[in-house]
Amino acid sequence: MMNKVDPTQSTPPVVVVVDASTHNESEKSNRDFSPDIEQDKTLALKMQYVNNAIDEIGFTSYQLKLFFLNGFGYAVDSLLILLNALTQPQVALQYKPSISKAQTMALGVGLLFGALFWGAGADVIGRKYAFNITLFWCAIFATIAGASPNYIAVCVFIALLAFGGGGNLILDTAVYLEFLPGKYQWSLTFMAAWWGVGQMVAGLVAWPFL
Repeated sequence: MMNKVDPTQSTPPVVVVVDASTHNESEKSNRDFSPDIEQDKTLALKMQYVNNAIDEIGFTSYQLKLFFLNGFGYAVDSLLILLNALTQPQVALQYKPSISKAQTMALGVGLLFGALFWGAGADVIGRKYAFNITLFWCAIFATIAGASPNYIAVCVFIALLAFGGGGNLILDTAVYLEFLPGKYQWSLTFMAAWWGVGQMVAGLVAWPFL
């Protein structure tokens, strides 16, 4: 025999406990990583329209030209870094410095400050101008470094050419990626092939002299 339920009898209330920290974390994850863009609706719409237009146009000969152009810059950066390593023993034999690794240290310092300066400066003057300036900068100071009269001058000009190389290194991939349709962004990984091209050219040019 089934027991009858008294409808007048109140059932105990169900208490639902919500973890505030979990709620806040999920809310944060749904936010845009850039609050400035999220607040500026006009900028967000412009970016969306540009990205949609690039996706609609697709991968064209323009992106192919950018791949070779920025790849050339990538190869130059690789070439300069390897040339520094190849010439360091010969420079040390000629000038006999007290700190034999100063040339490598100068290269690292130049790359660091170049990446910081041109990474921010490119947004001010434009990536096109920054890209051209950094490559020209590398060409000028690499030539001067080859005619340095002493070890201090070598390190100074190595740091200066690395200042341009560090900036160009971050601009190569940024400029190429900026104009890529979303479904072709995987092609950015092929930019690494240009790094090998630069080192191959540096090795072939330096081999007869070493």
